[in-house]
Amino acid sequence: MYTLKKIIYYIISLFFSLIITILFLELYVRLIVDDGFNYELEMMKYANTIKITKKINDQKVFLHKPNFEATIMRAKIKIDQNGYRYKYNVNDNDKIIMLLGDSMTFGFGSNFTFADYLQESFGNDYKIMNTGVGNTNTIMQEKSFFKYHKIHNPKILILNFFINDLEVIEAQEKSFIKRYFYSFSYISYKYKIIKLKLKKNLSFKKYYKKTFQNKENLDKVFLSIQKLQQYSDKNDIKFFVHFIPELHDLKNYPFINEHNIIKNFLIKKNIKFIDGVNYLKNSDESNLLVSIEDAHANETAHTLMGEYLLKFIYQEIL
Repeated sequence: MYTLKKIIYYIISLFFSLIITILFLELYVRLIVDDGFNYELEMMKYANTIKITKKINDQKVFLHKPNFEATIMRAKIKIDQNGYRYKYNVNDNDKIIMLLGDSMTFGFGSNFTFADYLQESFGNDYKIMNTGVGNTNTIMQEKSFFKYHKIHNPKILILNFFINDLEVIEAQEKSFIKRYFYSFSYISYKYKIIKLKLKKNLSFKKYYKKTFQNKENLDKVFLSIQKLQQYSDKNDIKFFVHFIPELHDLKNYPFINEHNIIKNFLIKKNIKFIDGVNYLKNSDESNLLVSIEDAHANETAHTLMGEYLLKFIYQEIL
């Protein structure tokens, strides 16, 4: 009997010690680690506060909550009534340039995006609609366009392609712990980084390249692009693809072959495109990143992208 009581005592003590440790760690991460510039924590906040999940037939997609403001990665985010990020208030205009894309188009971690640059440059002549949403792929962006975005009748439609846009994304409901425990997100991210460093055969480059070997999914991406092209042709919309480069090692860009796979398809279908690698390859990538941990484009990179996009639109599109 005495032994049983002792075991119960130890179990209860261990349980409360574990609870106290978890609470202490959670407070530490929230009060000390969370400085508003921790990549993983800010991604969690973005997913929890701004993003919403919708289902289109059997495909889940991510959108933004309408009429919402937040500060993420120290960048002020304003979302309009359509769920699109914006910086400048522009009068209603039936001449719309619409941007499809992921977090690089959305501008995660940046106060200024290439969409903002285009809006500044065009003024009230065109209204720029930035529909970019983080952690989406080309297929999700195409589905969202036909379900939610096409009603705006854009005059110009730009599909912004990033190297991870072939990644298969399964939108799963997050558990309470994953959704609200900062400490879990912080520790799990650190674990992933350590795991990546320990595995010599595992790298983000190899991971991205591997997604292009999935022929079934690649064909689905081609189909999504073709659907956007066909709709654009039927509705007198000027459509083109913008390759946003991965901002590491621009001088020896590791994804030339992968870009070429998409480009060959675009050439075959007579779809115009512009590759940002050609315009940023001489840039110092350390000046283009939000932070060492966050490889998204900062204000400098977005400005450079806006500059070459504006020239391309005037020379090739308008």
